[in-house]
Amino acid sequence: MSDVVFGIDFSGSKNAGDSIWLTQAESCEQDWRIEKCLSARDEAGRRRDLVYGWLIKMINNIEPIAVGLDFTFGLPAWALTAESWRARLDEVNDWDSPDAMRSHCLERLPEAGHDRRKTESKHIGGLRGYGWLLKTQTYYGLTEFLPLLLEKTDAVVKPMDESNAPTMAIEVYPGATLAELDLEREGYKQERASHYDTRERNLDGLVGQGYHLDSEVRRNALCNDDALDSVVAAVATARAVENDFAVEEERYDPLEGYIYA
Repeated sequence: MSDVVFGIDFSGSKNAGDSIWLTQAESCEQDWRIEKCLSARDEAGRRRDLVYGWLIKMINNIEPIAVGLDFTFGLPAWALTAESWRARLDEVNDWDSPDAMRSHCLERLPEAGHDRRKTESKHIGGLRGYGWLLKTQTYYGLTEFLPLLLEKTDAVVKPMDESNAPTMAIEVYPGATLAELDLEREGYKQERASHYDTRERNLDGLVGQGYHLDSEVRRNALCNDDALDSVVAAVATARAVENDFAVEEERYDPLEGYIYA
């Protein structure tokens, strides 16, 4: 029986549907076929609550073995006090906004000695989840989407949840996956001709490494960098499945979460 995975390029904005894309990939003998790349706006509209509900519906209907989500699954260990990842997920709800979360982290930062999670090592990279650019995505991912996922589906979150389930949810970072595959993590995120060319080279590189792209998937990913990120998120998720969700212990803190690249 073949495995199905989802890769989701996530957003926490009020009109999240403008940015969220969902890619579906299915194992095919030794390779993977990337067969769908769907715009949340086209499928569910723009509003964050409607789009999150659509994502949950897709997960329940298809029951993928794994779902890779491109947002931060935790904050640095020093930012919170709870002694388990699930309890820390609840603790984030103590703040009533992304700005309140960010302010708290910045207040704690001087005594922390470092500003990032262990999983955000030098070769993985990435921005701080509580930083200016990612604060909204992180906040609503932690306070709205993950609780909804855990309540409305049979999913568990790896590697923090040790048990298995029909669906495993994981944190992914497309930029890190592109680097791991020796592709181009920079220069594809805008709409100039050069960025289009970079997206094309990245897609060709994925095909060369055994990821077969349906024509509509390729077209969407060439025209939209968020769509490409969802494709790469699906690739990262497929790689995690192939490796049985193994982690690099030197960059894993069970309180903070883990990036699968």
